[in-house]
Amino acid sequence: MKKGIWFLIVGAVASAVHILAFWLLNEYWLPGIWPEINNTLAFAVAFVFSFLGHRLLSFPDANVSVWVSLMRFGLSALAGFLTNQAVFMALT
Repeated sequence: MKKGIWFLIVGAVASAVHILAFWLLNEYWLPGIWPEINNTLAFAVAFVFSFLGHRLLSFPDANVSVWVSLMRFGLSALAGFLTNQAVFMALT
């Protein structure tokens, strides 16, 4: 039960980090850059937060190396990002 709660919290906060990073990049830090690039950079920031949060809080007792976790998580996150980016591009 505790893992499930951490999973939801980390996922929700990682989504908020992605949105906040995108907004800051698009509005203040790199306003002249294409939004698709800012979305990619925001994803990278959120990815690091999400991976560390899930590794340390959601699944602290994972019986695999950090490298294996990173590869698994990275593939899953990349699939989600590609879908996100496709929808983002279709809507902008």
